[in-house]
Amino acid sequence: MSSTSVRLPNELVEEARKEARVYNRTVSGQIEHWVKLGRTVETTPGFTLDRVRAAFEQRFDPDDLTAAEREIFEDLRGAAMDAPSKAKDDFLAELRQRTGTVGYDERGRLVRTLPDGGVEVLEE
Repeated sequence: MSSTSVRLPNELVEEARKEARVYNRTVSGQIEHWVKLGRTVETTPGFTLDRVRAAFEQRFDPDDLTAAEREIFEDLRGAAMDAPSKAKDDFLAELRQRTGTVGYDERGRLVRTLPDGGVEVLEE
């Protein structure tokens, strides 16, 4: 991937640096993420980032997001899950305890958690 140098205000770069730490991104990765968000917001009628943030903070059901909002939500969730952190480990542990959570187990199988604490294998 080629790149181009762009002048940005120092304040914007500092804000990006702060946010990048939260999501374990590089400063340039954070700015690129903001560009993608801005492009999506500007091209989607009725889109509000508040709904995505609320879903990311578990205050809003992600199933109620529009397709464009869902794309941003998944991008945020993917970035957060890729980054190593205690918060991520705690979040994953909490998810494993929730009934109905779907994910991959340590053997790479797609599983769903059951009310009794066990798992149902959905796909080998």
